[in-house]
Amino acid sequence: MHRTKLILVVAGFTSTMLFVAGCGVPATTSTAIPSLTSIPSTSTFIPASAPTVTVEPASPGGKVPVIYDDDGSWDGTTALLYLLSRPEVSVQAIAISYGEAHPKVYIQNVGRMLDAIGIQDIPLGAGQDAPLAGGTPFPDWLRTRSDNFWDLPVPNKDRTYPFQYAPDLIVATLKKAPVPVTIFESGPFTSLAQALRSDPAIKEKIAAVYFMGGAVHSPGNITNLLPDSSNAVAEWNIIADPQAAKEVFDAGLDMYMVPLDATGRVKLRQADILPWYQGGEIASLVAAIYDPCTRNMALRRWRSLI
Repeated sequence: MHRTKLILVVAGFTSTMLFVAGCGVPATTSTAIPSLTSIPSTSTFIPASAPTVTVEPASPGGKVPVIYDDDGSWDGTTALLYLLSRPEVSVQAIAISYGEAHPKVYIQNVGRMLDAIGIQDIPLGAGQDAPLAGGTPFPDWLRTRSDNFWDLPVPNKDRTYPFQYAPDLIVATLKKAPVPVTIFESGPFTSLAQALRSDPAIKEKIAAVYFMGGAVHSPGNITNLLPDSSNAVAEWNIIADPQAAKEVFDAGLDMYMVPLDATGRVKLRQADILPWYQGGEIASLVAAIYDPCTRNMALRRWRSLI
């Protein structure tokens, strides 16, 4: 599969991640514990150009194998749902890292969500609940919302789903893969950095890392969640664990950075979401996440399907 085709796939789910909250009104900074409508996206994506002659490694089935590594964000969760729905992509493993989530809590939410939509064969992983060194932690109120799956209903609340230690899962998935694997990073690099520490040779099995993080010309987004912060340049996925980011950047991998500069270029409005109500359980769940104005409609459909 051409790399440009993969970029188009990734760009497609980008439109579900770059949004305008509050029924078409741009997201604003919150000074108190906000509702879901006022939580700004903490990671954004913009497609980058690449030579069409470069071929992305594909599995024997013709799909691009992907390891998904997020930090339990609600926009990252919708990206996972999009990737799972794409015939061009084969998600080989799902890992939750330190960041917005408490990893061992959120991976259970992921297991329940996947169970509800009939997916039970993708291995799950949870990373350590701390950065490698230093870092700026996400606020507690946001991590509590992540623990509660963003106030969305989930089935099988009393069921426990097996998971592995995320760095070990990444290493094992890469080592057994017949072709190099693309890694999708939409949170801090903690687990990937630990995987590279554990077995540096795995970098030969990584086709590329597509990551949402950093800011080039646009301001950072720390004050979106911490209004009193004096940091006006950093982006959350990097500053949450800067040591991990440095180690991954220094590893010599083929990396595609998608910075905050994309935020103002793609806006998701209610009119874009309305057609999703005609879809199945995945579309209904994504609509419930992104459309607070008609969330009850989406939740009724989602509950009827789970």
